[in-house]
Amino acid sequence: MSVVMRPLTFVLRDLLALAQRRATGVFCIVTDDNRFASIKLREGKPLEVMYRSQFNDAAMALLAQVQMARATFQAGVVGTLKHGMPSDECTRWLLGGFERQSASAAPPPAPKIRANGVLNEAQLQAIEEAATAFLGPIAGVLCEGIFEATHDLDRIIRDIAANLPDAEEAARFEAQVRKAIGR
Repeated sequence: MSVVMRPLTFVLRDLLALAQRRATGVFCIVTDDNRFASIKLREGKPLEVMYRSQFNDAAMALLAQVQMARATFQAGVVGTLKHGMPSDECTRWLLGGFERQSASAAPPPAPKIRANGVLNEAQLQAIEEAATAFLGPIAGVLCEGIFEATHDLDRIIRDIAANLPDAEEAARFEAQVRKAIGR
């Protein structure tokens, strides 16, 4: 595995090599915009994919859009699965289908779901961008945790605003978020 950023295709080839060796553990990916993804493997079979607070097929659709990344592998027990198994299509993509994608430069079709159960991916991204304007680079990590913990827009805004220094800034943040997502 490498600490140098490489095209995602090369990183996924490392995953494919681990799958062919029937490895068990967690394949950890860090993207060029410093986001974290993990793929749990048991005897070479992908069990769970996580990226940007999404799991399995939704995570794969987002991960397929990444250009550059680096990866490490933590061998050992993968623990319990909280979000079920990825679909056969997701598994095929992770175990070589990405090669066809890179040849055609077309990402796999995104699953027809709504991110976070309530807000779509564009809305979540708008919230995160507003949070970044107020909080700086830590906003990405903060938002991922909050998006995973709650699906209620008002609660998301409150939880992020709780990290701002005063009520006036929190009110400006809330107004910016509601304008950005059209609510």
